Amino acid sequence: MFFRNVSIVAAVCCLAGFQGHASDTLSVSIPQADSIFLKENLQIIAAQYNINYQKALVIQSKVYPNPTVSADFNAYDPNSKLYFRTGQTGQKAFALEQLILLGGKRRAQIDIAKKEADVAAYELEDLIRNLKFTLHNSMYTVKQQVNVLKKYNEQLALLDTIIQSYEIQTAKGNIAAKEVVRLKAVYLKINNERAEVLDSYNEEMSTLRLLLNTRDVVIPKLGKRDDDKFRKVLDVESLYATAMNNRPDVKMSALQSNIADLTLKLEKRNPIPDLALNSSYDQRGGAFNNQVNVGVAFDLPVWNRNRGNIMAAHQQVNISNTNKTQLGEIVYNDVQHAVAMYNRSVAEYFKTKDFYNSDFDIVFKGLSENFQKRNISLIEFVDFLESYNESITELQRVQAQVSVAAEKINQTVSSEIF
Repeated sequence: MFFRNVSIVAAVCCLAGFQGHASDTLSVSIPQADSIFLKENLQIIAAQYNINYQKALVIQSKVYPNPTVSADFNAYDPNSKLYFRTGQTGQKAFALEQLILLGGKRRAQIDIAKKEADVAAYELEDLIRNLKFTLHNSMYTVKQQVNVLKKYNEQLALLDTIIQSYEIQTAKGNIAAKEVVRLKAVYLKINNERAEVLDSYNEEMSTLRLLLNTRDVVIPKLGKRDDDKFRKVLDVESLYATAMNNRPDVKMSALQSNIADLTLKLEKRNPIPDLALNSSYDQRGGAFNNQVNVGVAFDLPVWNRNRGNIMAAHQQVNISNTNKTQLGEIVYNDVQHAVAMYNRSVAEYFKTKDFYNSDFDIVFKGLSENFQKRNISLIEFVDFLESYNESITELQRVQAQVSVAAEKINQTVSSEIF
């Protein structure tokens, strides 16, 4: 009875994750999951806000400095002993000043702000590229784990029935107690394996929920596998060229190098003095009454010629160019690794597919029935059961892995190859 209860609890705990009530589950295909992901994922929403933030800075970079207005009024006239003498015989003065940016600094600031906005857009694109791979990976993995858990639950239910039958026969003295103990040990071993898969399933389910911003249990709906698409021959050099043209992190690196160049130009222009135009009116404080003045002001680049910032900007250009070159090597290695993983996964998949067919399940069913009829020994049954479990788990792993490997190619080159 103990094992019967454990089996029931195990089945409920396992199946609750992917066969709950309709209101608690979200059954989606990969295209549907992608659509929800793009609309609901909080990281993407935050990145979109960052794009708007950078666009606002572009608007701000185009704005001229505000003019400065000043006013000066008499507070106390010691001769007449009057306060705030600002009338026709009193004193007041006004001044207006406007800063004019010279040397193309304003244009350079606008260009840098626009490039920063473009970087934010590529950051969003790169985020989507990487998170979408994680989403698809989790979808395939969860589907694989559901299939494995289903097989484990079927075996546990079968073993529970056999154990109950053997316990009855043991009590009658027809079967040795050691055989019941051996079956219980097998039951516990399979239950432990199922628990490990269930832990992994729960982790992947948490990832899916986070990516889709949902609290429902996500049920992947995967269509029939098209094996023909896995027969493609992939060329590393061609995929590398595609990756260098399409990957947002490559485009972002080129932009950051461009920004470094623009920043260097801006720092070289910063020592050029800006011009301040001013105009003022003074009622009685100047050389003559109602005096109107105009003037100009600018800094003299004597002590500060911005040499430190120019040197720093030079180094930033070197850093950006080096990082861009390094990224090219990283992309090439990524493509090589992705193609190698894909080729291995495809070869493994087709080899496993040739080995495994419906005969496995037919033989398992037949052996189970013959064991209960005492036509085969306990050792033969246990050995086959363990081999069968390993085969089922490996098949599901290989089937998921070949799909993940294809998704990895798409992610690496940032293009729909599959």
